[in-house]
Amino acid sequence: MGILLVWLVTLTGIVRADLFTAVKDGQVDAVREALAAGASTVAQNAEGQTALHVAAALGRVAIADLLFQRGADLQGIDPVGRTPLHEAAEGGHVDMIQFILDRIPDRDRLPAINAVDETGSSPLHLAAHAGHRAAADRLILKGARIEAVDREGRVPLHRSVEQQHLDLSRLLVDRVRDRKAYVNRPDRAGQSALHYAAARGLTDQVRLFLPGIADRRADVDLADAAGMTPLHVAAAGGWIETLRVLLREGAGARVVDQAGKTALHAAAEAGQANAIRVLVESVSNPLIYVNETTRDGLTALHLAGANGHIKAVEWLLESRADPLKADAAGQLPVHAAAAGGHYHVVRLLLDRLTPVAAAGPDAMTPLHAAAMNGDVNLMELLLDRGASPGAVRQDGATPVHVAAAAGHAQAVRFLVGRGANVNARTTTGLTPLDMAEQARQAACVEVLRSVGGVAGNVKP
Repeated sequence: MGILLVWLVTLTGIVRADLFTAVKDGQVDAVREALAAGASTVAQNAEGQTALHVAAALGRVAIADLLFQRGADLQGIDPVGRTPLHEAAEGGHVDMIQFILDRIPDRDRLPAINAVDETGSSPLHLAAHAGHRAAADRLILKGARIEAVDREGRVPLHRSVEQQHLDLSRLLVDRVRDRKAYVNRPDRAGQSALHYAAARGLTDQVRLFLPGIADRRADVDLADAAGMTPLHVAAAGGWIETLRVLLREGAGARVVDQAGKTALHAAAEAGQANAIRVLVESVSNPLIYVNETTRDGLTALHLAGANGHIKAVEWLLESRADPLKADAAGQLPVHAAAAGGHYHVVRLLLDRLTPVAAAGPDAMTPLHAAAMNGDVNLMELLLDRGASPGAVRQDGATPVHVAAAAGHAQAVRFLVGRGANVNARTTTGLTPLDMAEQARQAACVEVLRSVGGVAGNVKP
């Protein structure tokens, strides 16, 4: 009995494997033979799909018909919630879509055509994502909901734009009843189809959503959950043609997001020098625009400098961005650039007459910022331009204190070699050696002792 059971199990497995192989290879006769030999239409492959799922995905209508005649479930779901119709839609198989819908009872047809998988995607979502216009057209004609949303809040239009399928996007906006509401429909992040198009530089799709008829237009200044408009995302992406179209269609260059950033700030932060040029040239008062600040008082120059975008910094300075304008904390662009270790940006800002000893928050100088990062090259530049190695913060800490506490032994040695006082004291009497010991920076402790460093309770 045991041997017979093993034999039956083995045979069943072989028959099932033969069925799936035949389906994949499109061998109708082999499928018929496998079914005659006992292959089950409810059997699943390693992915949990039935033979009908596989046939639908490959557009094998004749094989699907054989499976259906042997009881295959047209609405069966796989482990991720997909039906054969999902598979047919994703594959763009119009004949398969029609085959399935023709055989589903009338009362079940609309629920089936709008069924969603575990991501909330309907067959129309999948057809739109894959760019299958004819399949999407057939689904819509059969009752697919164009306004259906997936778990990310995306309608099929979001998916078609995301994948750059212009013809499919055009089909969707032409077929929807309320075009204006549809193109402005936000996803869970608050982004419309226009945001999607602008973020990808899809200028033709941007134009599609901004026709001359007012009641069919997307809101060009619609803000997402972070307050960013399509102009913000186009600027951050550096999409010049898209930027020009949006500006021509009335997008506000001075509209701010929740952080108080304009599209210019977004372009500067991303280092999009050409986008900066387009935006500055689009406004009536560029001198004011280029120096506008975020809620934290940051200018575009702060953001470009902090991220090391030298070309963006160059263009902002050419546009008369003020290198001496401080943010809400008192930090100049040079401090932001020094903190980021951006040598070439710091050098450029110094060339534009930024004081090398400019004091920022807590009287911290660019040299302190460079010391905190252990950036010897940048420290050398600053010292060569006249920075004092003994500059003190509000708490009395010198660059040597800062480097020692951060564990930058090479920077400590360099600063002492350039004349820094190895035993300078903070307002609480701490020497660099004290700070290195407190921070357990053994390498710095060793260097400091080797050059005469002492603890604060010892007279130097």
